[in-house]
Amino acid sequence: MVKRLIQALENISAIDITGRGSDKLFDAAVIKVGGSPCEAALPSVRASLSKGGKAIIATGFTVIWAHKGETDGPPGAAVLAKQLEDVGVSGLVLTDEGNLKIVKSVLEAAEVTGFEPVSFAAAMDQARTESDRLLEEVQPAAMFAIERPGWNRHHVYHNMAGEDISKVCAPIDVIFDRAVRRGILTVGIGDGGNEIGMGNLRRAVRRFMPYGEICKCPCRGGIASSTKTSHVLVGGVSNWVAYTLAAGIAVSSGRVFHHDGEKEKRLLYAAIQAGAIDSSSAAPYPWVDGVPLEVNTKLVDMIYLLAKHGKD
Repeated sequence: MVKRLIQALENISAIDITGRGSDKLFDAAVIKVGGSPCEAALPSVRASLSKGGKAIIATGFTVIWAHKGETDGPPGAAVLAKQLEDVGVSGLVLTDEGNLKIVKSVLEAAEVTGFEPVSFAAAMDQARTESDRLLEEVQPAAMFAIERPGWNRHHVYHNMAGEDISKVCAPIDVIFDRAVRRGILTVGIGDGGNEIGMGNLRRAVRRFMPYGEICKCPCRGGIASSTKTSHVLVGGVSNWVAYTLAAGIAVSSGRVFHHDGEKEKRLLYAAIQAGAIDSSSAAPYPWVDGVPLEVNTKLVDMIYLLAKHGKD
């Protein structure tokens, strides 16, 4: 029952509603693990966090031409954090200085109390030192990246338009690389191929995504992220994938998944009020990647209802 439910949830979150090609990346993820990527990740996630402990979540993606963070990412991080709290996990949510206000606002709207929003170092030398410090202090059992930019093989960050956005990206890849070397469970969630974790699917990103192989900027290295994670989960919108993972944790742990369409509205409006924008229009709409509010909330309600009936 749980297996079929996870696959049903994943099929909803994998809908390529914007037509960007995320469905091809999802197919590549399925081929890589020989089945449902979310189902494959859940046992490791549950085993790592079975005794509570700490987790680190990274999010925040800045729309460079507007110099504002987007609505995709922080809501997913907040919902996952809330679900992790329900199984006794606390920790940090890492982001850039420019996205910190948005992350704080969304965590508050989701009534998350056990995860502290933290601005990660912007300079590379500081990022290395801070990564080691945080890993020692927090001792995370697991780490998650939700719609968090991942650098390419030249350590350059890009948006989907193939433009260099490195100046607005803190090098959070550093702490994920160090976590992998320490044997810490890491999960990357994305929808475009330029996020942390998409290094697992780099060949597919370079083949199928616009600017995947060759970007517009002088590095000419493409937008394909080179940062790998233990598991990578892909969908039409990164928030939806995070909700699916959170719902999977809830159902497989015998817990309740609480996030529905009304709560989704609350999170999106909290993000907008804190300065976030829809990445597609670069406007302060409570949309996500160009998906209108009413469509987005209906899809979230589908995830909620499936998880509810799975729990029942």
